[in-house]
Amino acid sequence: MTARPDPQEIIAASERLLAEAQQLIDQADAKLRSDGLDPAKFLSTAASEQAEKEGRALFEADMLAIEREVEAERMRLQFHNPQTNAASKPVSGGVRRPRNMI
Repeated sequence: MTARPDPQEIIAASERLLAEAQQLIDQADAKLRSDGLDPAKFLSTAASEQAEKEGRALFEADMLAIEREVEAERMRLQFHNPQTNAASKPVSGGVRRPRNMI
């Protein structure tokens, strides 16, 4: 059997990870401030650019799906429209009578 970790050890390790993550965030904010940028504005701009990219990708996917549907409908109508499909036109003007076999 494997030994179960002590809950206190898990809590301590998670607190260390949170402190390390906060330290990295603080360092990034300090770097942005030293470059003359506001961290909140920088993050909101980055988020809006990401949202714009995602929106553009979704729009292009929708447009491709619409184009596929239009092409499929055009092909379906081409095969079912008697004016444009020569194979569906009758050979003679009326119903053919059966021929007698000799």
